[in-house]
Amino acid sequence: MNHFAEYIFMLLIIVVGIFIVKKVTSCLFKIIIAVVFVAILAWLYLSSN
Repeated sequence: MNHFAEYIFMLLIIVVGIFIVKKVTSCLFKIIIAVVFVAILAWLYLSSN
């Protein structure tokens, strides 16, 4: 069940990230946000193993 909760949390981060990126207009800021979210997801994935 712990892994299920982690996947739900990761999915929530992705949805929130997409929502924030759609609200932001600057291309450079979109790239920075995307890199931050990818880093967070990678950290969560690696820490769960």
